[in-house]
Amino acid sequence: VEAGDEVVAIGHPHGLRFTSTRGIVSAVRQRVGRDYYLQHDVAINPGNSGGPLLNSSGELVGINTLIRKDSQGLCFAIPNQIVKAYF
Repeated sequence: VEAGDEVVAIGHPHGLRFTSTRGIVSAVRQRVGRDYYLQHDVAINPGNSGGPLLNSSGELVGINTLIRKDSQGLCFAIPNQIVKAYF
């Protein structure tokens, strides 16, 4: 995954079923607190946080985790390398 790569979030934001939202990776290793995340601009809302972030080939690149509420378009995902370490 590199900055500028196109990504898609899928989920059920606000109870709407089976939605997908497209955006790009803004930064690959963005530090938030003591952890590193993928920063992206895909809209994350209640219902698709915790869902997959996929690349244009449909491969998992992260799990959507958090947003900055004091800004617009600052969204973060746990990178797939960290997710894979738990399985």
